[in-house]
Amino acid sequence: MTFMEWEQRFELGVAAMDAEHKGLIAAMNHVHDLDAANAAKSTIDAAIGKLAELTTKHFADEEKHMESIGFPDRRTHARIHENLLERFAGLHTSFRAGSGKVDRAFFDFLSFWLRSHILGVDRNYASHGKPAGVR
Repeated sequence: MTFMEWEQRFELGVAAMDAEHKGLIAAMNHVHDLDAANAAKSTIDAAIGKLAELTTKHFADEEKHMESIGFPDRRTHARIHENLLERFAGLHTSFRAGSGKVDRAFFDFLSFWLRSHILGVDRNYASHGKPAGVR
């Protein structure tokens, strides 16, 4: 069972960011699939670590993009990224201290974070500088 599907409404119209968002969803699904298959704790931990790397890279790429387009709220957006990475790290640490099963709170966080982030704050930079009515 797929944890999260790419939805057309996630499209920002910024090709690089859309591609990275799709990659994050694929990495989230991989963690979910491993957990559902009762994979070894070390295997799941490595997949969570890879998701953390992809997320960190994505946030850095997104911040570079915002800088390149002169997005006025880029510093606020960067602070949101920092907070998300801190929460992610805390959940990863909890996984490492646990039994080897991914806590539902981790998946709830991932789902909420990605959906709300793309549909909320990411939409702001995606539309920055575009004429009204252009996606």
